[in-house]
Amino acid sequence: MNTQQTYLQSLNRVNVITSKPAKTPDAPWGTDGFQNSIGEVTIYNYSGTSAVTATFVGNTKDELVLDIHSISASLVNFMAALNTQVTLNSGKTGYIVNPERPSGIPYNTITDSVYWSGQTNKYQYFVLSNDIVDLKLYDAFKAAIIENVVNNTTLHGNGNTDFATQFDGYWIGTQQSLGMSVRQVYVNENTAGDELITQATNTTLKDYIVYRPFQPLVKTRVMDYIVARKGDAGNEPEAYQIDNVRNLGLKTNANTNKLTWNQIDGNITIGKVQML
Repeated sequence: MNTQQTYLQSLNRVNVITSKPAKTPDAPWGTDGFQNSIGEVTIYNYSGTSAVTATFVGNTKDELVLDIHSISASLVNFMAALNTQVTLNSGKTGYIVNPERPSGIPYNTITDSVYWSGQTNKYQYFVLSNDIVDLKLYDAFKAAIIENVVNNTTLHGNGNTDFATQFDGYWIGTQQSLGMSVRQVYVNENTAGDELITQATNTTLKDYIVYRPFQPLVKTRVMDYIVARKGDAGNEPEAYQIDNVRNLGLKTNANTNKLTWNQIDGNITIGKVQML
């Protein structure tokens, strides 16, 4: 969640600094600013300078916008790479994110097993694989479940059922229909998943492991600016500029319309998520 919040804050800042004053949309200005500790907002209308990197033709604001577009394009390409089918050395195929996941299927498995024909088994694997495969976690999981069952007679009456044997019989005993234990099914799927990630890292996702959407990654952005002040004829900040700078510090969504995930405010697109 923290990563998502940081990502959204970065997007919000990009939205603000690339926005132009609506009254003069053809002007070469962008918006910047800050809010002080007592809530007063200062707006800067900035423009580019000639202090660009050696290979760029244009000004520093143009270069900033182009670099932002490069990041945007790379994110689209990254999603396409995640949606690309990967062929493993074993001949099996899989996706990091399957774009064709049928409705109602919670998890796309890689290995072939009749066990995966039941959708609830996929839910179980997603939640319990670590607890079942790891021996110490399995013992702790087993003890907790059995204690809960033994102490709840409504689940089993007052009989003397050997719950430990039945529990092990399901998870670690060989099941005739599977030709192996459920634990081994999980181990096989984990192994295939690790191979999928390794293969994708070396192929479809290779360009994103060391992420370089533009070069050099660290740039000094030198801009010219004027301070937009209230009462300064022809140079007053616009209301949406003030609101958007102020909204960068909010811990709740600035837009409370619950019917949309995104909403247009002037020339700014507001994305909304649950904020913790």
